[in-house]
Formats: sequence, C-alpha cells, structure tokens
Amino acid sequence: MFKTTGSSTFIDHRAFFKWSYKIDTEIQSIRVHHHEVVTMRERARSEIVKSDIEETKQEIHVDNKRDCGRRIAPEKDLLSVSLVLKISS
Repeated sequence: MFKTTGSSTFIDHRAFFKWSYKIDTEIQSIRVHHHEVVTMRERARSEIVKSDIEETKQEIHVDNKRDCGRRIAPEKDLLSVSLVLKISS
C-alpha cells in the first residue's frame, strides 16, 4: 500500500492531506482515511513524533495502538497535515 519511507497525498471529498512518513519497522499497513492514522497490525505501536497541522498548529501524540485511530482534525476543516511517524512493535 505504501512505501517504507516517503511522502504522499490523499484527497477525497472531505479532506486534503499531504503527509510525509518514516517507518522504523515493517508493519502490515498504514491506512490514512479522512482524519485518522490507523495501523492494521495488532501489536504495532505508533508514535507521531512530529505533527504540524498548518491552520491550528496543534501537536498530536499517539503512544499506543489504542490511540492510533484518534481523530486529528475536525471533519469540516480543510487542512494540510505533515506527519512523521515512528513505528515500533
């Protein structure tokens, strides 16, 4: 689905995302859907070490698999999001 490291763009009718990501260990997949970052591996742990949401300048920290699907922005907002992910098992 994704390369191990790199950057990409996700566009749908609700949101426009640009993100860069760096993956330290191999995981099954990372899915970006609307405003969520989700790891599909059961034991994967994710930490967003840098999060820059341009309009709000909020910082989001996700430190375990239960928080991976946390909403990071209001659904109505059109934001450009830059994420650097650190993934560890």
